[in-house]
Amino acid sequence: MKKMYLLGLMFLWSVFSIAQNIPNGGFENWSTTGNYANPDGWFTFNATFSAINVFTVEKGTPGASGNGYAKITSKNIGDNLFPGALLMGSLVNNEVIPGMAINTKPAFLLGKYQSKIGKDDTALVIVQFTKWNNLTNTRELEGIGILDFIDLNSDTWTEFIVSMDYIGNLTPDSCSITITLGNVPPASDNFFAVDDLIFSNTLNLTNETNKPIAQVYPNPNNGKFTINSTANMSYIQITNILGEVVFLQNINGNSVPIILNNLAAGFYHYSINTIDIKLINGKIMIN
Repeated sequence: MKKMYLLGLMFLWSVFSIAQNIPNGGFENWSTTGNYANPDGWFTFNATFSAINVFTVEKGTPGASGNGYAKITSKNIGDNLFPGALLMGSLVNNEVIPGMAINTKPAFLLGKYQSKIGKDDTALVIVQFTKWNNLTNTRELEGIGILDFIDLNSDTWTEFIVSMDYIGNLTPDSCSITITLGNVPPASDNFFAVDDLIFSNTLNLTNETNKPIAQVYPNPNNGKFTINSTANMSYIQITNILGEVVFLQNINGNSVPIILNNLAAGFYHYSINTIDIKLINGKIMIN
């Protein structure tokens, strides 16, 4: 049975400011330590596995618009499976140290990707906004954006967008960006390459004209709802804010009723593959 070195990937934190571009969001700057390199301002597990020359995040060139990009790869060494992970900030004693402060609410994370993601595997981009509560000495969730890439291959740079949902009226003071390959056991040598990450309050994508649309009704709901799509759907996956799969189903149609019993109230994220290999993502709020 393969061992998975996840090391708490879903709780890794980073912080940014919308007044500035995401630091090194184009992955142009890398620093070398011994036999590996990391993108400046970003954390990887390369140091953890450097003694056995396993590197799950590496620099690729050329990038979508510059000289570099980050390539996240799953590595299979003997009986050990090493899923790739990239996060903004640093990790000290399993505690994530934020990288930058934020005092606004961006609407979108935009970026570009290339990928080789096989059947039953997925890449995951998670953006979480939090605010420190001085009364409870805890960090509380204020907003979230999640995007899944399921069984998706692209050998050219393709734009993606992660839309944000905010829970209340408070302005967050921090945010995390976590990019992982494999929230189920990943296949060896699958990869997800990412470049040109920026925050935006407007959309300016070039390939949105014929993008299919999905609607959840009712939303919010009590766990019983229907997803309707303008395109013929082939696959639906629903995950919680930690990226854990709570629903997975192959379908063939434009509408599917779903019942999710005994789930905690909060945001959930759905990803849909259509028959013509287009990706639809969105949020579900369960009361």
